Amino acid sequence: MISVSLFIGRAPILILLLWGAIVRVKAQTLEDKLLHQERLDSTDLHYTTAFDSLPEWVLKVHAYVDTTVVLSDTIIYSIISLGDATGTATLSYLLSYDRRASRILDLVHLHDTPDIDQDLKRYSWTTHSIWSTGEIGTIDYDCRVTRPGTLNETTSMRTTGRRYWKVEQDGRLTGGKLEVVK
Repeated sequence: MISVSLFIGRAPILILLLWGAIVRVKAQTLEDKLLHQERLDSTDLHYTTAFDSLPEWVLKVHAYVDTTVVLSDTIIYSIISLGDATGTATLSYLLSYDRRASRILDLVHLHDTPDIDQDLKRYSWTTHSIWSTGEIGTIDYDCRVTRPGTLNETTSMRTTGRRYWKVEQDGRLTGGKLEVVK
């Protein structure tokens, strides 16, 4: 009688442990992680050869999925971010993925986002966005700080360049040519 009551008292704990083990065993595919904008781990990054060509100073421990767009029933594309080895910059990449073949088709570097030293009076900044036309663009800015360290400190941003990429229906990434803005 005592052993039965001990088992019943511990049953909820055992059920939780079993549920946790089952959830961990159910591995998510790279496609699922891209679609749900989840963090990619080193297994995901080493699973495909697309990341092998990245410089050694790019950390391939984990990556964050910024945005994923479903282009067709077979092609999706995502913007992902990786860190550098010194921990001072984020590198953004655009990748296209074939859902039928379960593989990355193309990978291009969009831009770097360095940590900005607050003492700098001038620095460069780049942003990225996806437009409703399906194009992905980056805009480069020249930032200048006036009256630093005062209550009237302001930062002016002047556009210096733009780049546009397009994801073709077959998953190829085209474009990326710098358009200088004067």
